[in-house]
Amino acid sequence: MSQVLNDTSRNGHAEVVKLLLADEIVDVNKVNYGIMDYGWTSLHATSFHGHAEVVKLLLDAGGIDVNKADEDGWSSLHLASQEGHAEVVELLLADERVNVNKAKNNGWTSLHLASLRGKLRS
Repeated sequence: MSQVLNDTSRNGHAEVVKLLLADEIVDVNKVNYGIMDYGWTSLHATSFHGHAEVVKLLLDAGGIDVNKADEDGWSSLHLASQEGHAEVVELLLADERVNVNKAKNNGWTSLHLASLRGKLRS
């Protein structure tokens, strides 16, 4: 079920995500290693693709680790910042659990990534 959550999150299917989150068997922090998952959680995948409505649903889900990093140290905030998804970045920054100073394995923060890609609005 957690792979289904990852797939529907990545594709922005908010209504399906809402139904899945109501099921106790779904692990919102499950790391997926499918073809397009890169060792990401559902929050990673939807942040990368910029689906703000799904990000909000996941942030509101109980027990979610908002700072979980993949093998390279990428958090959801890193991904949204690099891709320039300002609305997603705003949602993440509004959540007091998110560590804005979290660095990737190479020492870069989300601000570094946004600056590098010219995405300063995010």
